[in-house]
Amino acid sequence: MDTRSYVETLGLDINRIDPQGLSEIAAFLEEEIKRSLSFLSGRRSDYEIVISVGVKSDHVEVVIDLRLESPEPLNPEFESLLDQAIDNALESLRDELLRRYGGAQEPNL
Repeated sequence: MDTRSYVETLGLDINRIDPQGLSEIAAFLEEEIKRSLSFLSGRRSDYEIVISVGVKSDHVEVVIDLRLESPEPLNPEFESLLDQAIDNALESLRDELLRRYGGAQEPNL
C-alpha cells in the first residue's frame, strides 16, 4: 500500500477536543474501516488497523496504519476498493467531527 496525506479545513473548535474525545474519534474511525474491510475481504485476508489521533496546535491529525495479509496477491481492483473504503471512512469521520466539534455548534453533553 502507499502513504497519502489529506488536509481539509473544517473549522473545528479544537479546544473542545479532550483525550476522551480523541479516543472516541479513533474508535469511530476504526469501526468504520473494519466494517468496510469485513465486507470487502471476507475471510480471504487478515488485517491490522492502528489509528492514532492527536491535536497539533491548530488541527487534528489522524494517522491510519493498515496492514493487510492475504494468501493471494492483491489485484489492483481490490486495492482500489480498499482506498475507497478508507476514503468513505474518512468522510464519515469528517461528518462526525463536524457534528461533535463544529465551531458554531453547542457542546454535546
